Amino acid sequence: MTQRLIHLLKYDGDADVGLLLGEMLGRRLLSVIPQGHWVLVPVPIHPKKKRVRGYNQSEVLARGMVKHLDAHIDEKALIRKEKGKSLTTMNRIERAVYTDQLFDLHPECNLKGQSVILIDDVLTTGATLCSCARLLREAKVDELIIATAAFTDD
Repeated sequence: MTQRLIHLLKYDGDADVGLLLGEMLGRRLLSVIPQGHWVLVPVPIHPKKKRVRGYNQSEVLARGMVKHLDAHIDEKALIRKEKGKSLTTMNRIERAVYTDQLFDLHPECNLKGQSVILIDDVLTTGATLCSCARLLREAKVDELIIATAAFTDD
């Protein structure tokens, strides 16, 4: 069921599924994260991909999450520097090496001292999230939590 929902979100243009999954994720996080104001930082996709898809699926998840959390979304904190290729065919090591080059902090990123939730749709090897989390740590965030709508053991 989860695989089908993620497929609808990423490949079939069903952003409403992302809002629903985001609401569910936000509701669940309420019981496991410290109270306080959070900054939701979605993992970015390349602008060309966003134009084709019409949205960033991680941003859509974040929009659903804010319905339950004391949070705001900073969709510009991280940037995807190059379009690149799909990660779906890469193994764990290839993903780790490849994703280290893909992301950067936005030049105007100011998250120092903030409590941040990094959001992605699916956790596979963790390479994308590790690359983005490293950058957020470099930005001197105070707290960092990673949240995904799904995970796979591929």
